[in-house]
Amino acid sequence: MEAPASPDVKKSLLVGARALAEEHLALFEKENIDPAIFHNDKIEYSAIQIGSFKGKTEWVAVGEKAVRALELWYGMFQKELPSSLQHVMEIREYYTPAFLSYMQAYRISPLLVKDDFAIKMRNVQDKFARFSMMEKYLYGNLQTFFEHISFAYDKEEHFLKIEVGDAYRLPKALPVYHGNKKTAFRVSFRCNFRLPYTLRLGQAVAIGYGKVQLENHHRNYG
Repeated sequence: MEAPASPDVKKSLLVGARALAEEHLALFEKENIDPAIFHNDKIEYSAIQIGSFKGKTEWVAVGEKAVRALELWYGMFQKELPSSLQHVMEIREYYTPAFLSYMQAYRISPLLVKDDFAIKMRNVQDKFARFSMMEKYLYGNLQTFFEHISFAYDKEEHFLKIEVGDAYRLPKALPVYHGNKKTAFRVSFRCNFRLPYTLRLGQAVAIGYGKVQLENHHRNYG
């Protein structure tokens, strides 16, 4: 399937997946999975996401429950529309969260942010103050992700450190749903934590924004 360009089309695919799950509610309830996992505005972290890979639609599930939900949906989709599934590739990432002894470099472009945060960033002229604000924003996003994957750590023993080296606001806001747009940034940062290759942060991750990319360098402490 060609990757949908419109955010509204991506949203409709997620809503359609939820509707199909609701049609087979007993199967999902047996696995203790709420069909709303596919799309719900109240979800803190969207565990099922639609992006693109080499021009094709990419479905991503983050966390064991989301992976199982996507497996169930895919099985039902195969039965109902087998002809539409050609050249499907499945990739699994086995991720172990862990603190690092060095600062690993990452980048996100675009990172979509909440409207109130965008206004605060716009009103701050000092570069280092902006970097500090972005560090706090990323910290909050990572804590939400940790909660989603049920990862807890002793904050007395470990300190999650984030250093932002670039927080450039992109010239144009990017479309989300129903013609709305969100302010977007290009962010480079270092973090003393191993992040998964499939991780997305920020707003509208369900429709593919906020992909965290690993850089090929890191900086040692000291």
